[in-house]
Amino acid sequence: MRFRARVPLAIALAFALVSCGSGGSGDDTDGAPTDAEPQSTASSDADDADDASATAVESSAEQSGTFRWGTTTMPATMDPTRVGSDSHIAYMLPVYDNLVRADADGNLIPGLATAWTLADDALSLDLSLREGVVFHDGEPFNAEAVIANFEHALSDDSLLAPVLNMIESMEAVDDLTVRIAMNRPGGDLPEILRGYAGMMASPNSILDGTIDQHPVGAGPFALTSINDNEATYERFAEYWDADNIHLAGMSVGIYTDDAARLNAVRTDQLDATFIRPNQLLEAEAAGLKIVTGPRVFIYGMYLNSASDVFSQPEVRQAISLAVDRSSIAEFYYDGGCTPTVQLYPEEYWAYSNDVDDAAYMTYDPDAAAAIIDEAFPDGLSFTILTNTVSNYVGLSEVMQEQFRQIGIDVTVEAIPVNESNTRVREGDYEIAVSALFSANPDPSSFALEYYQVGDTGTFIDPTVPELVERARLTADPALRAEAIGEITDAVLSVGSSMVGICIPDTTFVARTDVDGLVVPMNGNYDFRSVTVGE
Repeated sequence: MRFRARVPLAIALAFALVSCGSGGSGDDTDGAPTDAEPQSTASSDADDADDASATAVESSAEQSGTFRWGTTTMPATMDPTRVGSDSHIAYMLPVYDNLVRADADGNLIPGLATAWTLADDALSLDLSLREGVVFHDGEPFNAEAVIANFEHALSDDSLLAPVLNMIESMEAVDDLTVRIAMNRPGGDLPEILRGYAGMMASPNSILDGTIDQHPVGAGPFALTSINDNEATYERFAEYWDADNIHLAGMSVGIYTDDAARLNAVRTDQLDATFIRPNQLLEAEAAGLKIVTGPRVFIYGMYLNSASDVFSQPEVRQAISLAVDRSSIAEFYYDGGCTPTVQLYPEEYWAYSNDVDDAAYMTYDPDAAAAIIDEAFPDGLSFTILTNTVSNYVGLSEVMQEQFRQIGIDVTVEAIPVNESNTRVREGDYEIAVSALFSANPDPSSFALEYYQVGDTGTFIDPTVPELVERARLTADPALRAEAIGEITDAVLSVGSSMVGICIPDTTFVARTDVDGLVVPMNGNYDFRSVTVGE
């Protein structure tokens, strides 16, 4: 066996912190009926969502300022069917309203659809649409508009086509009712419609091909300008819920460096942003408003199970054994990140109490080294792909050192976010350090995409497809949770291709005159409840 010098992890972490300058939360972005009756949501006031979470800063007054949000990356397109990253949702939400929304606790609530009913056999879904809604160009929102959006999302060059491939046909039952027939059980479809797939654009912008850079939605704000550094929006006076929108406008600006983004809030260049766990003390010392809450957002690694290296279950297991999650959480994230192997926080419905977290979270570098030595007697080397956001560069360097300790020669390649997302989506990587959005668009869809070996139709565990089908027989999260938990246990037992490291405390910071910020458990960043003082 090759000689390995054991460097104390704290020293390795300190080196990584010095080299990258910053550590790493998450912008990068039920009461459901039982199967005995058709599954539906009753019509209700969608604004109830804003009262649902203790993680919200309560809105105190109606004001009309402009809200400036800071994030890390800029989308290449404003067409929701072609956005390759969940981190770009903050740009889309001002413009596009969703058919289905989620409250701060992750429960599905009415959006442009006031109710949805899943048939007993789960093979059709009826959407009841909100009356009196218009797009920014004055065109009415109705059943035909919904069908036009789904047809666009199912087109050949849409990134949403694989997500919506259960749709067999669509019918406008009347002007405000759409019936969707499906070729497999669709209990996951309501959850999917709270994401990009449920964002409704004016059919005119789709037909004339301008949606890419000139989006027209039915959301509370209309896009007024966009460049490489910032997108700006103004209030849409005809918005269906305009009485509850208190901002005159908003903007989303780009700051790839975490320290610079926090400083922009301190110096009044931004009104609010998200921060990393190890920036919390600095934000508190600056007197900024702090909003913290759980979120389905995990720091972790993608292992390409179609590659020669990670097609081997024992090698994937060795990678997990080599990760010192507790020390990363304590030293790199200053205790603001919860070690995990499950890809869901305990507060989320898909988390399973039946999974033996402690067993799968074992840190055993000697066992990992023995596996690597046996599998690769001539040595192993690979490249960690990541993006240029400082948190992920730093975390990649920490992982580089931990893998070096078990005898692996690792190089880190950091490239712009849009490029890294494309590389991962196309399978052009060995291992990637990034955020894992494990419930977007839905836990079952995530399982089918990321536990599959490339595009072969085979899975790292053969039970995954059957369990996914079970999870889609109902829209009730309580009933779906059992199958999702079994998927989690199955993939961990064979060495998961999605390696969770820790779940960060998602924290927003804001200037003191900002109210109404909410950390969503598993919904979109929704700023409709925000107010900004004079």
